[in-house]
Amino acid sequence: MNKTDKINKYVEFQWWEGVEKRHIARWLKNFSGNEEIGELILNNIIFYSDEQLKSYTRCIVNEMQADIYQKDMEKNKYYQNDEYYTELWKEYCKNMRIMPAATSDDAGSSGYEVVRRYRKFFCDAMISSIDKIPSLLTNQLKELVFVDDFSGSGNQMKSFLENSITIRKKKYRLCDLPDEFPDIKITVALYVIHKEALKLLKEEFPKIEVRYIDLIDDGLNFLNSESIIYKNLSSEKRKEIIEFISKKRDEIIKSDIRYEKMQKYEKNIPIVFQKRCPNNALILLFAETKEWKSLFELGE
Repeated sequence: MNKTDKINKYVEFQWWEGVEKRHIARWLKNFSGNEEIGELILNNIIFYSDEQLKSYTRCIVNEMQADIYQKDMEKNKYYQNDEYYTELWKEYCKNMRIMPAATSDDAGSSGYEVVRRYRKFFCDAMISSIDKIPSLLTNQLKELVFVDDFSGSGNQMKSFLENSITIRKKKYRLCDLPDEFPDIKITVALYVIHKEALKLLKEEFPKIEVRYIDLIDDGLNFLNSESIIYKNLSSEKRKEIIEFISKKRDEIIKSDIRYEKMQKYEKNIPIVFQKRCPNNALILLFAETKEWKSLFELGE
C-alpha cells in the first residue's frame, strides 16, 4: 500500500473525523511539486478521536480511584470489600471538584471541552470553575483537578496556575494553594503532555500532581533532523524536507500576527484532537492564510 492509498484508507474509515478526500486534495495543493512532503506529514499525524479521548478520561478517573484505594489500604493494612471502596470513592468525590484549566474569559478553550467528558463520571455538582474556589474552601474540600487535553511547552499551563483568586479579601495564586491550604490536593490532569512541559511543571510546582496518559518528546518534531519521522531517510532528504517546512512556516508566521504570537508555544508536532490542533502543533496543519489552506482547525 503506497502513501496515497494509506491516506485514503484513513479517510474511508473516518479515522480523521470530518476530513474528506476533497479536504486532503485541497491541502496537498499547498505542496505543489512537493506533495510527498505533504503525504509524509499526513502519514505521521497523531490523531486523537473523541472515542479515544473518552477512554483516556476513564483511565484518568480510574487512576484517581486507585490512588484513594491504595492510601486507604496502606492506612488500614488490609483490603476491604468492594462495597467499602465504592462508598469510599463516593464520599471522596463529594469533596473533589473538576475544573477546566482555563479562566471564565476562555470559555471556548479546550479545557471546557475536556471537562464535559468528565460529566459522565461525576455529577454536575462536582464540575466547577476557578471563580467558585473561594466558596468551595468553606467546605471540606479535598482535591481540585484542573483538566485539559495537551500541554506542549508548559508555558500556557504555567500561566494558568499563576492566575490569582481572592479568598477572604486576600489574593492567592492557584499554584500557591497547597502552601496556604495544605489539606487540599491540587492536580493537573492531561491526556497528553510533552516531556518539556512535564519537566517545567514539576520544577515550578513540586506540590502539584500532574496526571497524564501519553508522554511525547521532541522525537516527533518535524524540524528536528533526528526525529523518528525521518528514520528511513537520508540526511540530504531530511535537510530538504526541513528546509521546505521551515520556509513555509516562516511565510505563514510573517503573513499573520496570530501565528507570530504562537512561536513561544510551538513544538512542530503533527498532533490533532478530533478536528483541532493545539497551538503547539505543526503550523502547516492548521494555518489559514491567503497563500496557505488549512486541513484542521486551530483549537482555542
